[in-house]
Amino acid sequence: MSTTTATPRMHTLPIITIDPTFASVVGDVEAGLVAEEQFWVSCYKAREESVHAKVRVELDEVDRGLVRMGPVEGAGGVSVAGDGTDYTVSCDALHIPATRIALPVQEYRSDPQHPHRITAFDLSPDGSRFATGFLDGSVYLYPSTPLPYNHSTYPPTVPAPLTPAHTPSRPHLSTITHLRFFPSSRVLLTAAADFSLSVLPADLPPPSPSSSPPTSISSVPVPVSAPASRPQSTRVTPARTLRGHTRAITSTAIIGLGRAVLSSSLDSTIRLWDVPSSTALATLPAASPVLAMSVGGGGGAGADTHAHAHAHAHTHTHEVPETAHGTVFAGLQSGVLERFDLRVGRSVHKTRAGGAMGGVSAVVYDPVRGRVVGGTTRGVVRVWDVRMLGGGVGRFRRNEAGVEDLVFLPPALGTGTGTGTGTGTGGGRGGTRVAVATADGLPYIVDIDDPSGDDETSAGVDVGVGVGVELAGGDCDPVRVVRTWAGDAHARESGRVEVWSAGDDAVVRRYRI
Repeated sequence: MSTTTATPRMHTLPIITIDPTFASVVGDVEAGLVAEEQFWVSCYKAREESVHAKVRVELDEVDRGLVRMGPVEGAGGVSVAGDGTDYTVSCDALHIPATRIALPVQEYRSDPQHPHRITAFDLSPDGSRFATGFLDGSVYLYPSTPLPYNHSTYPPTVPAPLTPAHTPSRPHLSTITHLRFFPSSRVLLTAAADFSLSVLPADLPPPSPSSSPPTSISSVPVPVSAPASRPQSTRVTPARTLRGHTRAITSTAIIGLGRAVLSSSLDSTIRLWDVPSSTALATLPAASPVLAMSVGGGGGAGADTHAHAHAHAHTHTHEVPETAHGTVFAGLQSGVLERFDLRVGRSVHKTRAGGAMGGVSAVVYDPVRGRVVGGTTRGVVRVWDVRMLGGGVGRFRRNEAGVEDLVFLPPALGTGTGTGTGTGTGGGRGGTRVAVATADGLPYIVDIDDPSGDDETSAGVDVGVGVGVELAGGDCDPVRVVRTWAGDAHARESGRVEVWSAGDDAVVRRYRI
């Protein structure tokens, strides 16, 4: 494996923000509720003057079924186009081509009486449920609602069932740091700042015959202390508790069908656990505290398990046969990306320290494409080819807001309407799409070009990158987690994929990309 130290140039990507109510504004005009309305759009790029515009929405004077949108103030070449489902924004002043703006098709809001900030989130592999973790060590489990196939962005008519199916009654003593469903979708692995992991049942109870579905997308879930006349939560106790780390756990992964799991920690170790016996089979020392970890699959629902049902190993392969030939990538506080081989139970490669780029706070590994993507606490995202982990093959940032999470979008569904800079076409043949969660509350999907060819020379080419989709709808609260789901058969036939996000504003957002 080559270890070239060539450093790719830093790409600066733009940011587009838009009034989160703009789709409702367009809908009101189209429905004839108002004759004319306005919403705002702002465009930013580092070291360049920002552009702020107000956009007027009105019906065409001749064709009253046609909605027209045009800037009325501070234009800067801002243009907005859309058909009620998909919208794009471009900005001539900052050389931003038409970039898709995605709004949530569902929002799940937490109980105001419960600690608001969502610190961890995961979506089950079958998409039937999701879990949220909180500062007080509690975990909520919710059923998800199927989306209609003809769903449009406005008006938001799809109700979200926000009553928690059950609450696992604080399986930890402090902040939940990571959640991961097992492949069955019926078991949940939790990790926390109290140094421990828990294995929780995640079955959804049958719906109460007396309960009625919510009628608003912003309905509030029923708290545990709700009156008896409302649906009650069922407290669940852990089936297993795994202890051994000496500092907060930062990430987890499930191996195969779930007999073995991995955990990383600020104690500078990665541990391989045997779930049936609740014992650690191996401890892999890292060069510094581990902020993030990936064994492949990229963070989609059930990704780690599905991508490596037959992989990952260490010296105890006779005990955990699913771990054969395993690779783990760890993002370290020192800014280093460290590669571990579970067959030999040790580190096999370390990149150079990131220095001013900050610690590697998010990592995703795609073993099929041979790509590793890491985000740092200072907003830099780096792309590596596994064949040459020296300087990487790409770097980009939008600002200095820390990268909280990363997830690959399924390659077969990677088609987009805009690339943001005109350089990245990751939705096309050979490209990669990655959803990025950030501490500034402005998540997005980036398109990353894959150089053609499969030799060492092409592996070192500086890749093109560009913003493909802005994930709008939030404010400025940090987004902590992103997940993807390929959807059911109808969704796959339509070429759409779902992206879910959760963060400090206590809202889980569901996008259809």
